[in-house]
Amino acid sequence: TLFRSLTDRNSVAAMAEWVNEQVGNTGLWGLVNNAGIGMPSAPCGWLTTDDFLKILNVILVGVIDVTVKLLPLVRRAQGRLVNVSSVAGRVSCVGGGYSISKYGVEAFSDILRCEMRPFGVKVSIIEPGLFRTSIVDYQTYQDIMPQIWSRAPAEDRKS
Repeated sequence: TLFRSLTDRNSVAAMAEWVNEQVGNTGLWGLVNNAGIGMPSAPCGWLTTDDFLKILNVILVGVIDVTVKLLPLVRRAQGRLVNVSSVAGRVSCVGGGYSISKYGVEAFSDILRCEMRPFGVKVSIIEPGLFRTSIVDYQTYQDIMPQIWSRAPAEDRKS
């Protein structure tokens, strides 16, 4: 397996090297980043820093890592970069790392749009709304909530 995880920097580096070998001097015409996990999500005070990082490392840091490694190839082809964000990247609607990371994807995309314009690279953001995907899987939510609830402050559990 060439590509294992967005959170595995060695895996991302190996993927980028493989893509470079495939496209050579032509460069990469398009890159679409569509990374997403939604859990754990709960009121922020019930979560740990690691809960936030689990999401941030996939959605934000993973997208940045892939983009930075492939950006020279996209520049070479004067290609297009498309980052899939979320409406939650504009309006926060749930606690945890999801909205935070999508806001970050929005900011990263805005910066890249300005920086890449002189090189003929187009940068776009797609902001889908709520769709039935594994990110909003009810069973996953039910499985993880008892653990999160058990860490909630006592006064929250009493109310």
